[in-house]
Amino acid sequence: MAKVSPAHQARRAEFILAAQHLFFKHGYDETPVSAILDYMSVAKGTFYHYFNSKEDLLDQLVTQMTDEGLKVIGMVLEVPGPSAIDQINRLFLALSNWKKAHREGALAVMRALYRDENLLLRRKMFRRSVQLMTPILSGLIRRGIGEGELTTRYPDETAELIMELGNVINRKVVNIILSDLPKESVHAQVEHWLTVYERKAEKMMGAPDRSLIMFGRDDLKAVLS
Repeated sequence: MAKVSPAHQARRAEFILAAQHLFFKHGYDETPVSAILDYMSVAKGTFYHYFNSKEDLLDQLVTQMTDEGLKVIGMVLEVPGPSAIDQINRLFLALSNWKKAHREGALAVMRALYRDENLLLRRKMFRRSVQLMTPILSGLIRRGIGEGELTTRYPDETAELIMELGNVINRKVVNIILSDLPKESVHAQVEHWLTVYERKAEKMMGAPDRSLIMFGRDDLKAVLS
């Protein structure tokens, strides 16, 4: 594979940043390649020097957006927890803490992703998150089975279903957060659905009741305040 020069990488990153701005502002479907060209004041041929198509650009944007979460996951996995359940909790709590630290950016992404015009972008984000997290979670579930903490007979399928359920719960939570409900009601409903996710994940893994604490309640208050 030919080595990509730093200048090429930097220019491609500029395109991705411009696309993110326009997709978030107008929606993916409502942003033609010509709008990106106009925004960056470049010729059509320049765009196709870096990307095969607008969807190729979208794929690279999704990769960039999910890589931050992957870095957080990598740091957690570098220090094994005393048990598989503890490690699973630490993994999800680290992602929760990251969202707290990047509250404004996380809310902006949330609003942008859930525009009707960004359905494809949202689906690609979720698909990639499932692809990245499923093997990691599956490995932790297998470890938990070996430790006698988890009893599921289907670690791979369970990991995938937990991630898919997470996307369903995420849609529910985002709709609540972006609603016009009073802040106290928003917090109560979001906490309810996150608790539902924890209890359902326990059942699927065959974990002890109330052993999964995947979302810090104090962090939740900070993000929603």
